[in-house]
Amino acid sequence: MAFELVETSKLFARTVARIEPQWIEPLAGHLVKRTYSDPHWEMKRAQVVANEQVTLFGLPIVSGRKVHYGPIAPGEARELFLRRALVEGEFRTRGAFFDHNRALVEEVEGLEDRARKRDILVDEETLFAFYDARIPAEIHNGKGFEHWRRKVERDDPDILKFDRDALLARDAEEITQAHYPDELVLNGVRYPLSYRFEPGAPDDGVTLTVPAAMLPQLPLARLEWLVPGLLREKCIALLKSLPKSLRRQVVPIPDWVDAALEALAPDDIPLTEALGEFLRRKTGVRVHPDDWRTEQLEPHLVMNLKVVDHEGRTLGEGRDARAWSVASRRLPGRGPEPWLRKPVRLTPSRSSPGSRCPNPA
Repeated sequence: MAFELVETSKLFARTVARIEPQWIEPLAGHLVKRTYSDPHWEMKRAQVVANEQVTLFGLPIVSGRKVHYGPIAPGEARELFLRRALVEGEFRTRGAFFDHNRALVEEVEGLEDRARKRDILVDEETLFAFYDARIPAEIHNGKGFEHWRRKVERDDPDILKFDRDALLARDAEEITQAHYPDELVLNGVRYPLSYRFEPGAPDDGVTLTVPAAMLPQLPLARLEWLVPGLLREKCIALLKSLPKSLRRQVVPIPDWVDAALEALAPDDIPLTEALGEFLRRKTGVRVHPDDWRTEQLEPHLVMNLKVVDHEGRTLGEGRDARAWSVASRRLPGRGPEPWLRKPVRLTPSRSSPGSRCPNPA
């Protein structure tokens, strides 16, 4: 709408009324073009959303508007819902299946952390196929899923629950409590163990949790023996670290390690000392303590210590057990209280691979 029309070289409209873009969309809905980008799952909305752009003859009217993507592309939205919400766990639900499935996946991942191999848990495609085969094709958001789930679980409460055996990509019989225990009993005291398989992480390998007050009583030599499941790998690495003149006496190394492990048992003497004595008895060759290049060991072959106070709060962690023990003796007083008053600072140490040596701050 214009106040006046003036014709000179051509026709001009003067004092034209302003047009709001939002007026165009409802009036020219048959002429506008809609495009969508970046479809993604939003946990808070419990639906797949996308960015919508509306144009009229190439002129943008609406840009970046978030819209529910399910009615627009139900197949694509359903796949995103199954993968992100159910397989990856980005969903809030009261369904018992959800916690059950997550606990089973974490249990199998725990087996992988112990075995240090990512080949036990089935891949995400298998988990996706599980849900895809059970959930109707028209379900593509949280609201629709919850309505369907409550209805179907009345007749079959376990329809969405994983089976543990179905989560195993291979047999995992070698991962037992005997080889990878949940705790170590040292001098009558039980110390919890945890496992993580993430090379480069500070706690990669096996971690022993110890109260600060118990550090002086910790049998440090016994920690060198790790757990049975990692001991063979560590012994092989130790023998490979010997000078060439000594390595020639113990080839093939894996066979010598197997023989040594049959004759030895975890004890309160250093592992290198026990191996050295075994080699002396079998070959007559004496191994000097400096011949063992323990600094060449991969970090996961050295026990990681997590020191906690009497309330279970972490004070620090590292792989240099002797430095931890020395630091604990330097602190004034007894019991966990000095650790709370005087925090521990972790600094790099050359004595142990991947280690952070504790020093009183």
